[in-house]
Amino acid sequence: KINNGKMRTKALLTVAAALTAGLLTAQAQVYSVNIVGYVNVTLEEGNNLISNPLINGGNTLDEVLPAGSVPGDTTVSKWDFGSQGFAQADTYFDGARWLDGDFNPSATTVGPGEGFFINIPAGSGQTVVTLVGDVVPEGEVTSNIQGPGFGMYANPIPAATGFNENGFPVTVNDATYQTFDAAGNSYTQADTYFEGAGWLDGDFNAVNPTPGVGQGFLLFNPGAEAVWTQDFDPNAGQ
Repeated sequence: KINNGKMRTKALLTVAAALTAGLLTAQAQVYSVNIVGYVNVTLEEGNNLISNPLINGGNTLDEVLPAGSVPGDTTVSKWDFGSQGFAQADTYFDGARWLDGDFNPSATTVGPGEGFFINIPAGSGQTVVTLVGDVVPEGEVTSNIQGPGFGMYANPIPAATGFNENGFPVTVNDATYQTFDAAGNSYTQADTYFEGAGWLDGDFNAVNPTPGVGQGFLLFNPGAEAVWTQDFDPNAGQ
């Protein structure tokens, strides 16, 4: 089950109409012809499985997590579906920028629909990051769920909606869904999909997996690649 009281990734989405204009944050003032917003995500020391549900330029790490937004030596790790393992981590260096493992400027992107790990160095305390950018355009929003295998994903729409309502396409036996408990430094108990029964927790109770805004999740898809299609209407409270 998703226990909101234990979630360590806390997110708040605020949107404003473009014609009335921009959003002022601690880092920058943002103006857009689209709907703009921000998401505050609270990170614990150690690993956090999060997502960026907004569009900020090319969604590079330097754009999404600019200088001063995280402590020095913070790392970001993305899952590589092809190898079924983590790609080389990128590191933020104070006074520099995000660099890859060869100390080149990072080319890693973190956009809507992707889950990724961010590691906050010990001794830094809680870190609140403000993700700023355009909300995905109104209308049909699609994202790919790869398979078969493990992948890290997020809802590309900045809304906390359950799989039972949002058209999540992976509905095959033995699919599993997990989030990450930063305080315990471990994945949560898996929810599993059973044909004819739906999503059940470890005690075989019916559940409705609902990743929060700014939260990533680990999914095992034993089936084929699928397309997640949702209709997004920000004026309807999505």
